[in-house]
Parts: sequence; C-alpha cells; structure tokens
Amino acid sequence: MINLAKEGHDVTMQNVADELKVDITTLYRHIGGRQELSRFLAEDAAPSPDLLPDHHGKTAREWLREVAWFYWRLIHGHSELMKFSHSVIDPKLELLDHVVGVLIEYGFTPKAASYSYYFLLDVLVGFIYQQIRDEEEKVRGGGRFLNYQRNITARPKAELRNILACQWSPEDFEVETAFEVFLTFTLDGICAQLDERANKK
Repeated sequence: MINLAKEGHDVTMQNVADELKVDITTLYRHIGGRQELSRFLAEDAAPSPDLLPDHHGKTAREWLREVAWFYWRLIHGHSELMKFSHSVIDPKLELLDHVVGVLIEYGFTPKAASYSYYFLLDVLVGFIYQQIRDEEEKVRGGGRFLNYQRNITARPKAELRNILACQWSPEDFEVETAFEVFLTFTLDGICAQLDERANKK
C-alpha cells in the first residue's frame, strides 16, 4: 500500500485488492472499509528510529527542526497520510525511546525529553489539521487569508489597530512559511528548558 501511495496512485480498496491479488470482498472482510484502510496506511508509514535524521554534530534545536521537517515531508507525500497524520507520528515505543535517548544526550531529563517530543508532535499535527481545513475552505471560496481580509474590511479600522499593525500578507499565510514560524516558537519553548536548567547549576 505504501508503494501505491508513493507512486501517486489512489489508495482505494480496489487498487489495494489488485496490488495484493485478492478479492475485494476478502479485503473488506479483513480491513473493514475505506477509513480503516487509510488509517492502516498511515500507521504503516510510521518511520523506524534509523530513518530519523542523524543527531551527531548538531545542536538539539537543529536536530529537532530536522525531525519536524522530516515528518512534514513524510506526511505531505500523500493526502491519505495527512488525514491520519496522528497515526504516522504518534510514536511507537521504540521510536519514542530513541528520541528520548537522543534528547537525554543533549541534557534533557528523561521526562522533559518525552514531554518535549510530544509537544513538537502536537504542534505539527495541529498545524496539519488546520491546513486541511484551510484547503477545504479555499475550495468554497474562503481560506484563512481571504477570511481575514473580509473580516478586516467589514470593521472600522480604529477598532483593529493592533491587528492591522501586523500587516499580514498572503505570503505570511503560505503553508511552509507559516509552519516555520510555528516551529521556531515551539523550539524556543523546548530549548528554553535546557537554558533554565543550565542557569540553576
């Protein structure tokens, strides 16, 4: 199924049945339906620890940034993975154990390492879900930037001076640009845990 997704084919029940050389009724009996198929595809795409970026020679911040973008590229490689992104990056125990071990090397406590990783994943999944909703709204003639513009023009400027001072542009709402901003704030918070402990020594 992963090969079908990587090759750009629609991962339908019929296509999977053809790929596996089984009757589609048999596939339904074992998997259950289209939604279960998509979830299984997402879970199957979850990486093993050896596929994560190498941390040697990098700071904790640099490595976590690479991990976040690694997941981003993995999930955006196929629309089915976006729908069930939590299944792709919700860490398997061996994956979580690997990441916690790396962060411990950087100076995190085991618990802080685990919390930091889950925080990073929550931000990524939340952003992707927001992106999915935004794309759905764009199809209907909306989207975050258009909705922002409509709301701004419908209100007196004097009421929204602080928002207008942001001077938002379409580029600020571009998906990867916005994600990089969210990621930077997330990493600021995570790495501040290291700085705080260093100051207490």
